[in-house]
Amino acid sequence: MNIIINSLSVTNTSGRHVLMGHLKQIVPIEKNFNYVVLYHENNKDMIEELGTNIKYLECPSKTKSWKFRYMWEKNELPSLIKELDIDCLFSPAGLTVPGIKIPQVVFCQNPWCLVPSIHYRLKEKAKAFLQQKAYKRAQKDAAVMVYNSNYMKKAYDLNAGFEAKKSFTVYQGANDSTFETAKKYKDFPKDKNLLLTVSAMGNHKGIETVVYALQILKEKYELILDWKVIGAWPDKSYENKIKSLVQDLGIQGQVHFAGHVSREELEESYARAKVFCLMSQCESFGIPAVEAQVYGTPVVCSNVCAMPEIEGEGGLYPEVNNAEDTAEKLYSLFLEDELWEKKAYDARKNAERFRWSKCSPELLLAFEYIDEKFS
Repeated sequence: MNIIINSLSVTNTSGRHVLMGHLKQIVPIEKNFNYVVLYHENNKDMIEELGTNIKYLECPSKTKSWKFRYMWEKNELPSLIKELDIDCLFSPAGLTVPGIKIPQVVFCQNPWCLVPSIHYRLKEKAKAFLQQKAYKRAQKDAAVMVYNSNYMKKAYDLNAGFEAKKSFTVYQGANDSTFETAKKYKDFPKDKNLLLTVSAMGNHKGIETVVYALQILKEKYELILDWKVIGAWPDKSYENKIKSLVQDLGIQGQVHFAGHVSREELEESYARAKVFCLMSQCESFGIPAVEAQVYGTPVVCSNVCAMPEIEGEGGLYPEVNNAEDTAEKLYSLFLEDELWEKKAYDARKNAERFRWSKCSPELLLAFEYIDEKFS
C-alpha cells in the first residue's frame, strides 16, 4: 500500500515532534507499505533517512500558507495522488482534503476551535466556527480518525454530533533521548523552591492563574517560590499583560521569564524543578508535562482538557482559572514531603506509558485497517 503523508500543515515544533516521533517507529517496520512525505521549505528540517520505503517530495513554498495550501491541495493533490498511485492519504492536520477519492486517515491534535471560552475576539470566533465545520466534515468523510487523546475524541464527537466510522486513540511519546538524559539526572538534587512552566505562552495557557497563585502563596502561606517560565510568547500583548501583572503584584523577584532555551538548559530545568505547573484551558496532550514527569517532577495542571488523562497519578489538578485552588495544590506539593515523594514516583511511572515504542504501533493499526478494508 502506498501512503502519502501530507505534512504541509506541520509548521511548529510540537507538530514536528509528534509526526517524526511516529514515523521513526512505524516506517522501519517491515510491512508492504511505502510512504511519500510532502513538505515545503519551512519544514524541510523534518527530512531524515528513515529507510528505503520512504520518499520526500518538496511542494511549492506557497503551501506554507494555509490559504495557498488549501488551493494547492484542491487543485494539484488529486493529480499527484494519481501519478504516484497512492492508496491512502494521511493528514496530521485534523482535517480531510475535499475531493480526494482515496481513503483518508486523519490525525487530530489541535482542540483550539473546540474550546469556546478561549475565543475572545470576533476574528477568533469566526475562525473557530469555520474550523469546527471542517472538523465535522472530517469526522464524516474520513475512513479513519486518529485522536491523540481520549479527550480529543470526545471533543470531535461532541462537535460533530456523531462518532467517526472508525477511530483509534494514539498517544504520543517523549523522545528516547529524554529518558536517557533523565537517567543521568536521577540523583540530581531538586531545588526545594523551584517551580517550572514550559509551553508556548498563548493567551489560553492560564499563565495569569499561576501569577495570582504565587501572590497567594506569598501572602497567605508565606511561601516564596522561584518560578522559571520557558517558552516563546506568540502574542506580544499577552506577554506584556503578564509581565505587567507580575510587576503590579510585586512578585517580579520570584519570576524568571527565560524565553527559548537550549535543550541542555531545558533538561537541567526539568531535573532541578521540584514541581511543574501549567494551568492551560486548552491542551490536547501536554508533552512538556510528560517530559517533566520523566525527570521525576510532579505536575500541577488544570483539571480540564487532556491533562488529567495524560499526566495521571503523577500530578494534582486544580480547577481551571482558580488561583486559590492552584495555590493550595502547589503548597501541598512543596511542603508535604511524603506527598511529593509519592507523586514523584507516580510521575516517573506514568511517563513510562509515553515511550514512542509503546505509542506508535497503534498508528500502524490504522494503516493496516485501511489496507484490509480497501485493498
